[in-house]
Amino acid sequence: MEGEGVGIPSFTLSEAVAVGPDLGRTLPLDDAIVLGKVTQSLTEPLAWGWERLHDAPQTSEGPVVPREMFVVRHARRADNRLLEALACLPGDERGVVISAADLGQLSPTTDATYAYGQIDTYWDGLVVAAPWGQLVKVRSLVSWSGEIVLVAGG
Repeated sequence: MEGEGVGIPSFTLSEAVAVGPDLGRTLPLDDAIVLGKVTQSLTEPLAWGWERLHDAPQTSEGPVVPREMFVVRHARRADNRLLEALACLPGDERGVVISAADLGQLSPTTDATYAYGQIDTYWDGLVVAAPWGQLVKVRSLVSWSGEIVLVAGG
């Protein structure tokens, strides 16, 4: 890979930059999405699914293994101030199911608040020596999110 920036002479890196594949939604299903939002009861499990649309990036050491985090955030509309959040480490690379007991720790959304679910997939490349003498590692982040209307009962 070659690059050049303002005040930086051109350079070459010997190792590929690992950029993760796009994500596509598998859950919720299309019919559960109304006006771009999913209504979710806080007394029912939340199932969120995705698929990788391409193969994992490869380095000279083999395929890059991602790290994933799924978060449900509840925030104020006026200033996007975070009110509460629930973070999960998915046990499956294609989705997560949050139990009703865990999801029930969140408050219902109101006209003044909103919630959304987001999967973040982090892809780390190898550490390489840059021509200017530092060690560098490129990390890419691929995310997919959507708005959730949290309601008290089902």
